[in-house]
Amino acid sequence: MKKIISLSGSATGKNLRKWCENRIKNFQIEPHGLGYLKELQKQPFLIVANHLTPRERLAEKFNITPDAFVISYLVNNVNNQHLSIMQRSDDGYWLNNRFGQYLQKEIFWPFAKGFVEGAGNIPIRKNPGSFNRDFVVGANKAKKEKRPMLIFPEGCWYDDFNVNDPKRIIQPGAAFIAQKFGLKILPAYLKGAHSWVNSQEIVAAFGESFSPVGMAVEDVCQKIKNEIGNLSFAVS
Repeated sequence: MKKIISLSGSATGKNLRKWCENRIKNFQIEPHGLGYLKELQKQPFLIVANHLTPRERLAEKFNITPDAFVISYLVNNVNNQHLSIMQRSDDGYWLNNRFGQYLQKEIFWPFAKGFVEGAGNIPIRKNPGSFNRDFVVGANKAKKEKRPMLIFPEGCWYDDFNVNDPKRIIQPGAAFIAQKFGLKILPAYLKGAHSWVNSQEIVAAFGESFSPVGMAVEDVCQKIKNEIGNLSFAVS
């Protein structure tokens, strides 16, 4: 039963990704720093970017946000590579009773995981006690296939990026995955990608990549924050 549900989610995810990629073609994107992106052509790397609050309820519910697909579009156009987006596949238990949690484990989570993987992305689990094995396995597969990956290191949506806000914390997941798999980190900044409405005016900027090898995790996180902040100032 789980396998059938997962396959259904996979087909849905694959079709929705096609729709998203076609929709992005109607956006007005102002790119900056595409040379930094092209330097990493034909190799796996990790893009770290700010995450913009989506305006549509469905985009928020299913975590299908235009900011991710703006980057995917540019990666495909410039480097001819498929971008694997690290995407939430569950929000933990949202029902307190046993029957509700059983339904989540047996139906919702298999569908959501299949949905994310069908879209060519990497599932991130948030359920209690999860080791996020899917996350590590997915990243390892992307590396072997020389696919770039995208993670939003703040782990939250915001209207813009504010490097001076001490409450804006860069989570260690990006540093962990980049160091574990020896990936270069490419900072990116996005502005305006809040809605799936046609003709959105969007700024997308890439900075110089760096290697986190030998750096302390907290130093990698601080550098990510600084680099995204520098890009936001440069294009504002």
